[in-house]
Amino acid sequence: GLARTLIEPDRHFSKEEHDELLHLIARESEEVASIVEDLLVAARMDRDQLSMASIPLRLDEELCQVVEVCEIEIQPLRVEPLTVFGDAIRIHQIIRNLVTNAARYGGDIVTVEVYRDGGRAVLAVCDDGPGVPADKVDLIFTAFGKAHHDPSRTESVGLGLTVSRNLAQLMGGDVSYTRQDNWTCFALTLPAIADSEFTPTDGSMTTAGHERSPKEQTEYATAT
Repeated sequence: GLARTLIEPDRHFSKEEHDELLHLIARESEEVASIVEDLLVAARMDRDQLSMASIPLRLDEELCQVVEVCEIEIQPLRVEPLTVFGDAIRIHQIIRNLVTNAARYGGDIVTVEVYRDGGRAVLAVCDDGPGVPADKVDLIFTAFGKAHHDPSRTESVGLGLTVSRNLAQLMGGDVSYTRQDNWTCFALTLPAIADSEFTPTDGSMTTAGHERSPKEQTEYATAT
């Protein structure tokens, strides 16, 4: 509808209006593309036709790549340089789903952490929202299940969390939900591998023992 409005010959827009409409079209198109990707992945998994790569990846770098293209303000807490075996495309899909889920249904503050827990790497996306209603917790990882209904928001398909958990499990990990101290948290866990088995690239988001400056945190936390 927005695209058709833009090409109507008798409609004239200021540069600001034109840019705003293009921005909305791009954002909605990306959301539709994400929905289609989840649907395709779900269909392929049902038929056991989904192929998965297994290569060493820096989980913190994959997070950075996703955050750079999303328009959600995120507060990074501790982000450790951890390496996992997995499929970069599917890890991006999981992170995107967790971040957009927090932005859609969570509170005003969305945080992210990457840290080691024993032999596993954890990527946790948390928010200060009300969380999942107690009677709906069993639905959140069920295909087409929805824990929230807000008429003011565009309804989701209800596949993102289900697909994310299934993808994580295919890579030897999981996606879990917890509610603690008034924070809602969805965490991706994957088997971590020793740093000696992987040489970091020049695109590392952070290094061990390095605290990001306020400028670095701002550049990372807000993608425009």
